[in-house]
Amino acid sequence: MGKRQRNLDIEMLRGIAILLILFYHYTQIIPGIMNTHWLQMIDEGFCQMAMIMFFSISGFGSYVYLFKHRDGKALSYVKKRFRAIAPQYYFCLVVLLLTVSANFLAWNQILRVSAFFAFVQNLFASTNTMINGATWTIALMMQFYLIAPLVYKLVQKYGVKFYVLSICVTFLIRMLVSLYIRRINGDSFLFVVYSIRQIYTTFDIFVGGMIVGKNYMERERELNAFRCRWGVAIVFLSILGSFMVFTYTPSSNYVWGANVRSWMWPAVLGIEVAFLLHLCTGIKLKYQSIGGKFIQFIAKNEYGIYLWHMPLISTISVSSPMYAGALERSPEGTLIVMGMLAIMVGKGSNDLLNRFVKKNLDKVV
Repeated sequence: MGKRQRNLDIEMLRGIAILLILFYHYTQIIPGIMNTHWLQMIDEGFCQMAMIMFFSISGFGSYVYLFKHRDGKALSYVKKRFRAIAPQYYFCLVVLLLTVSANFLAWNQILRVSAFFAFVQNLFASTNTMINGATWTIALMMQFYLIAPLVYKLVQKYGVKFYVLSICVTFLIRMLVSLYIRRINGDSFLFVVYSIRQIYTTFDIFVGGMIVGKNYMERERELNAFRCRWGVAIVFLSILGSFMVFTYTPSSNYVWGANVRSWMWPAVLGIEVAFLLHLCTGIKLKYQSIGGKFIQFIAKNEYGIYLWHMPLISTISVSSPMYAGALERSPEGTLIVMGMLAIMVGKGSNDLLNRFVKKNLDKVV
C-alpha cells in the first residue's frame, strides 16, 4: 500500500477501538454481562485502551498529513480538521438540545451549553457528562489539532527526545493535579476528568502517535508482515495485561487516584499503543473477507457511531418498554441489538452530513 493512500491497517485499529468503546459503554448500562470485579476491570481496560488508541491514531494521522503538506500553511490543517469534525458534531448537539436535552436550553445553562459549541467541555467537571457525555474526546482532539502543526515541527526536529520529554512532563503534571485533587478532598470523578481528559495529561499519547507517523513516512524498508501480524496480537494482549497489572486489586482498583500506579498506567499504555500502531503499519492485510470488510465498514463510520452511541442507549434504556423486555430475556442479545442499532444510526449520520457538506462545498467551488 502506498503511503499516499489511506492506511487500511490503521483504519482496522480505529474500527477495533470504536467496537471496544461500544462494548464498554453498553455493558456499563446493560446489567448482567460484566458483573464481577475481574470482568469489570477487563471492561475498563477495553475502554482506556480504546481511548489511547484514538489519541495515538490522531497523532499519527496529523504527522502524516502535515508531512505530506509541509509546504502548506498550518492554519489550513486546523481548518481541514474543523470542517471534518464540526458538521456532525453540531448536528448531534442541536438535535439533542431540541429533544432529550431540551432542559439545558434554560438561560441559567447558557454558559455550560456554550462550552460544547466552543469545544471546551472537557475542561470542566460540570460539563463533561451533560448533553452527550462522549463528546469530551472530540473536544480534546480538537484542542490537539490546534497545536498539531507546532508539535509536528518539534517531533520532526527532535524525534524520540521530544517524546521522552513529553512523557516526563505529562507524568509530572498528572501527579501534581491528582495530589491537588486529593488535598482539596475532591470526589473520584475529578480524578477522571483531570487525569485523562485534558490535553496536558494526554499530550504524550498524541506525541507517541506522531513519532510512529515520523517513522512511517521516513523509513526506507518495509516491515516484515508475518512478524508484524504476530506482534500485533501479542502487543494487543500485553496492553490489556499491563493495565490489569497497574490497576487491579481483588476488591478495588488504581485506575484513578493520587498514587504512582494511577500516574504510570496512561504513559505505559501510551508507549505500548504507539508500538502497536507501528506494527499495524506493516501487517498488510487485504480485508477481502467478511470480517475484514466489516471492520473497515465500522472504521469508515466510526465518527458517527461514536457521536450517537451514548445518546441512543441513554434514551432507549429509560423510555422504551421493548428495551426492558429484551433486557429481561437476554442481556447479551440486548447488547448485540443495541450495538447494531448504534452502527446503523452512525452510518446514517455519516451519510447524511457528508452528503450535505460535499454538496455545499461543491457550491462554494
